[in-house]
Amino acid sequence: MKFNTTILKNRNFLSYWSGGLISELGDAMFLLALNWMVVEKTGSGLILGTIMACISLPQILLVTIGGVVADRLNPKWVMIASDAVRGLIMAFLLVMSFRGVVPIWTLFVMAIVYGCMDAAFFPAQSAFQQRLVSSEQYTQSFGLLMIGFQAAAIAGPVIGGALISKWSYRLVIAANGLSFICSILLLLLVKPIPIDSDDEEKDKLSFSSDIQVGIRYVLKNHLILTTSLSAFLVNACVQATFIAMPFLAKQAHLGAQGFGLMNMGIGIGGALAALFFAFIRIQKPTPKMTLLACFVEGFAFLGLVVARDLWLLIGTMLVIGIMEAVVNTIAPSVNQKIIPPQLIGRVISFMIVLMSGSEPLARAFSGWMIQWSGVTVLLICTGILEIVVAVIGYFMPVVRNYGLEQPPIESYD
Repeated sequence: MKFNTTILKNRNFLSYWSGGLISELGDAMFLLALNWMVVEKTGSGLILGTIMACISLPQILLVTIGGVVADRLNPKWVMIASDAVRGLIMAFLLVMSFRGVVPIWTLFVMAIVYGCMDAAFFPAQSAFQQRLVSSEQYTQSFGLLMIGFQAAAIAGPVIGGALISKWSYRLVIAANGLSFICSILLLLLVKPIPIDSDDEEKDKLSFSSDIQVGIRYVLKNHLILTTSLSAFLVNACVQATFIAMPFLAKQAHLGAQGFGLMNMGIGIGGALAALFFAFIRIQKPTPKMTLLACFVEGFAFLGLVVARDLWLLIGTMLVIGIMEAVVNTIAPSVNQKIIPPQLIGRVISFMIVLMSGSEPLARAFSGWMIQWSGVTVLLICTGILEIVVAVIGYFMPVVRNYGLEQPPIESYD
């Protein structure tokens, strides 16, 4: 572990990072505008929730297909095509807005197309990022990417809200469309590190066989399978805890402002950790680091039960933000070290299904649990479950021995 800034001299990575920052900023602004449009025009939480579901459902259902596309084609062009389609959708919404009130059906169309494009974009993004830096710089690259994500998440809603307040949501739609154009132009400047590809093998496999290759890799690589199943449970705990946050703020009589400050704590924690990883090179990230972060996060969830003072809650949320950033930096860095570049789209896509499959269920179950048992019981359950998962995962032989004997790189064809 040492201080290192050589990644800042990598023009390819900086072009990619700049395009991602602009695109994420546009998305954050647009998400605020979308919520405002639906609430202002319909006042229906059901419609808003259904639109959001139309974005996330295609991601889960189609991401394995997107992984095959990312591996069969050049991931750079898959990302460019995805940005182009989403840019066209923004143009379509902008035109419809000038004809009067935006029809609700157009928002549903937008949501479904967005979700489909995300299903192709995310696996391609993972494959492309692997080809921008050396393996020793994976944690730094994810740290810098997280800085951009945190900056967009903080600044996007503020800018979007100001634009809507001073002008209208049309300006935000236009800005999001322009952000996709900027992202495309910057992606065109990026020249990734070439990899060896087996084009003949690709031609032999059918589309369904390609999907099965990614599934078999995950099922046969015990380390990937262990970390994915651990993430399935950890993500459920995290999502359930985040659902509990506004109820916790209400229970502590903190009001909307206090709730906002609690969320600020997560953002600050994530930003601090991202800055650390951006400039401190961790050459050998391990799954044990990820599980240790989950262990600490579980205790932080339990800490929310006893922390009733606003500043104690903010401090606890700051710890959660740091641990989330550690997990989201170390875990993908380990994955990219293990997974062969030729397979990463297919493997990551199935891992996404495994790791995020618990989230919709966790959101629904946590709402029911808060209704019947209260916030305190939910937080105790999520904290204990995450601690147990972290301890069991940490002492699994495949995790404990990582680095002593690297998992074999196989195609699992």
